[in-house]
Amino acid sequence: MRLEKYLLSWLIGALILFLCQFVAVAEEKSPFSVGEKLTFRIIYFALPAGTATLEVRAITNWEEKEVYQLVATAQSSALFSLFYRVRDRLESLIDAKSFLPCRFEKHQEEGDYRNHEVTIFNRGENTATTFDAEEKELNPDGVSVSVPADVQDALSSFYHLRRQRLEVGKSIFINVNADEKNYQVEVKVLKKEELGKRRLKTIVVKPILRQVKLGGILKKKGYVYIWLTDDERRIPALIKAKVVIGSLTMMLIDKELGK
Repeated sequence: MRLEKYLLSWLIGALILFLCQFVAVAEEKSPFSVGEKLTFRIIYFALPAGTATLEVRAITNWEEKEVYQLVATAQSSALFSLFYRVRDRLESLIDAKSFLPCRFEKHQEEGDYRNHEVTIFNRGENTATTFDAEEKELNPDGVSVSVPADVQDALSSFYHLRRQRLEVGKSIFINVNADEKNYQVEVKVLKKEELGKRRLKTIVVKPILRQVKLGGILKKKGYVYIWLTDDERRIPALIKAKVVIGSLTMMLIDKELGK
């Protein structure tokens, strides 16, 4: 009886310890917060081609859920617009608890190309339904595909990566839905590196696309390298990508860290 009493006390103590550890992990500070705004200069063929921004704009409500509003924009410079005008905007609403996307919107203006579509994620049924925003009345049902339970969208996947523990020599795998298709991104954690004259400490990662053909400027074989700050925020300081013609560089030129 005495042994059973001590055993029961030990089990209760172990359970409490486990729960405390679980709460600590669950309440770990997010690497991003409302008000964060990152601004990048886009360099193409050694010329300033435009600017891009990544924002955590607000916490709002959508379908009775508290969600983060993530917004990414890209626009070409005045000079570059003479040859190829770009005005792109992505918006993702992600659940503030699970950090999974609920709604994704893409608005593209690239040269003569126009595209405006919305994707709704149904977590109960594990589906993603995409509508052409201009033709929703003609096709109200959209195109629905089955998705993995942990699927991200094209924008939320980047913020998801920032929440991961990055260890050199290991990979992070992220399921992503985009353009009515599912694909997997393997993010290889390559090395740690000090960047620039300020010797900024960074972690270099290389995303690799698996089992998908993407539309747009990265539709052919190429590479992407991302330098993330080696701290709790994991802010992208530099991005280099090989595109269809030449290479593209995005340099962080301004940051607002938010609350």
